[in-house]
Amino acid sequence: MNKTNWRKEEEGVVFNFSEGYGVIRIITASASILEVENVAEASYKLGLFISNGIIFLLAKFGEMDWLLMPYHINPLYPYKLKDNCKYPIKVFFIDKCANLVGFVRSIAMSLKMSRKFKELVEKQLEYSVDRREIQQRLDEIYEKYSDKEMIKLAEIYTENINMLWLDKEECFVETDEAQPIWNKEYFELIYGIINE
Repeated sequence: MNKTNWRKEEEGVVFNFSEGYGVIRIITASASILEVENVAEASYKLGLFISNGIIFLLAKFGEMDWLLMPYHINPLYPYKLKDNCKYPIKVFFIDKCANLVGFVRSIAMSLKMSRKFKELVEKQLEYSVDRREIQQRLDEIYEKYSDKEMIKLAEIYTENINMLWLDKEECFVETDEAQPIWNKEYFELIYGIINE
């Protein structure tokens, strides 16, 4: 399930989007069982904040604090987003100390949010920017807004859509409840299960 050396990665959250679905990577070195369970199974909220051409995806799982993740499409690798489609998001929970992807949970943007995200991404494609300019814009945004201000100004979407990724069919299906796919080694590690 995991070939990357996660110990070399910085703690934090990253959002990316390609091939019709998004990916959130949550990299942590000291998650509590409560935090793990919140991300794996709790209800969630998503949000969008836009400033200076940069999209921020916001995510809140259960009682955890909001996660704020900047996003800008790479103009060298443009993609087209489908119309009238709920865009799935795979959430990878990564424990860098254990060097494991603990689990993967699949959720989705609501139809309303997906339409807004598509509109914002298409606006980003109207002009070409390089990484240096994107970083400069990010620095300006962080100087102008605190996290609390961004959350307050964001458009929040509260619809919970749980998905399941089917490997063989390579597709997502909606489910009634969260169905995280656990790394057995990580599950046993956090819950103190000892195999004799």
